[in-house]
Amino acid sequence: MDSISLSPTNSLAFIQEYPGDQIGPVDQLLLLGDRVSGSFVLSWSMNILAGHGAYIILYHGSDFPSADPAAVLWFQPYASDTVTCYAAGTTFNHRYPTNNTWFTVSLGFDLDNQLATFLVNGELVGTWDLATMPSGEGSSNMLSAIRFTASSGTWFGGNGAYYIDDVLFQEGTVGISELEAARPFTIAPNPSAGETRFSLPAPLQKGELGIHETSGRLVWQAA
Repeated sequence: MDSISLSPTNSLAFIQEYPGDQIGPVDQLLLLGDRVSGSFVLSWSMNILAGHGAYIILYHGSDFPSADPAAVLWFQPYASDTVTCYAAGTTFNHRYPTNNTWFTVSLGFDLDNQLATFLVNGELVGTWDLATMPSGEGSSNMLSAIRFTASSGTWFGGNGAYYIDDVLFQEGTVGISELEAARPFTIAPNPSAGETRFSLPAPLQKGELGIHETSGRLVWQAA
């Protein structure tokens, strides 16, 4: 419950209260159903506060914390604002938006072909064999859970402080690009006491803009 949100009225806040701890006091585990076949897309909007980081873990099992990890997403504020994905014995790196800007993280899963895909704002970061752990060791080809931690991982000096909004878990053959198309624009900064910029990746037809106050009440709307 926080005024920093992409969609009215609230978002999920993950704030590290104890510097140096790997685990924060408000970690959340999102269960994905122990999937062993089919195609899925997990997507969310994310806002990492300036000078802070985030640490997110994907799991092969739901009996946390003993389940095998499938991948680790590490958003590092003091490494040129780079997100590193540790998966299948390798690392994938990509820049992510800063200055308290909302951006989209997407994970695609093709369990029938043991394939996982990671994108930031629709840009491909990497693909890997899902039936592995970050170390490269083999594991079950199962999609079970994702853990949003309140810490910034093991990075010294950059506590975790980020917000999650608009979490979507799509089952079926829908592609990641189709899911991204459902997010027509980004807003920055949000919230704002002055100028706010709306950015669209492509022209929008028959669109409608509504502005809400922090309570959720609609205060302005226009085509």
